[in-house]
Amino acid sequence: MGREIELKIPLSQAEYDYIKKVIYSEIKTAGLLFTSLPEFLVKQDEYYSRYNSYEERLKNNEAQCIRIRSEAVYSASSLSDNGECTEKNAYFTIKRKTYKDGMELNQEDETYIENPEVLKELFLEAKYKCWFTKEKEAYSIYCKAEAFSDISIHCELVNVNNLLYLEAEITEEKLSADIAEKALNQFVCLLKLDPNKKDVRSWKEIIRENTK
Repeated sequence: MGREIELKIPLSQAEYDYIKKVIYSEIKTAGLLFTSLPEFLVKQDEYYSRYNSYEERLKNNEAQCIRIRSEAVYSASSLSDNGECTEKNAYFTIKRKTYKDGMELNQEDETYIENPEVLKELFLEAKYKCWFTKEKEAYSIYCKAEAFSDISIHCELVNVNNLLYLEAEITEEKLSADIAEKALNQFVCLLKLDPNKKDVRSWKEIIRENTK
């Protein structure tokens, strides 16, 4: 079982465009170090449950996230070109979430699956239903805040159902939650964002509240 500490912050179109230029090094940001090249990802998520409501899932202690993710990866070689698709993968994830000061502290199990259709058939046999779907387009890169140079941060600039967000996570399990939170907040500040604007809602809540 793995642990991840993450945050997400809503963005204006101007903030989204600015961060995209930072990711592609068109704008230099002091104190921010990139440790990978950017990739463009298209993720399609399907969430499953045996129950019809959040209250039932909570009462029966079902994991908040039982998910099949299909993912296409593009080279994204330049700011204006998302490049060729370099690989396609699918993953099955079970995740239990808690929250602290706007940060998600997640216990996660994830495994690669060769054929997601087999798992979908098993879900149907076991009386699980697909109750929520989402599609995410993301510019993904790994980086570090200079003040926490030994901590790797995975950053994704995302568009989910036309909602623009920055997502950042740390998966180093031996790192204390407090230090990880400080590193993420410092990273956010380097991108000229306000850490106090963290959105603690799940994507299910965000999408539903924006489509009423």
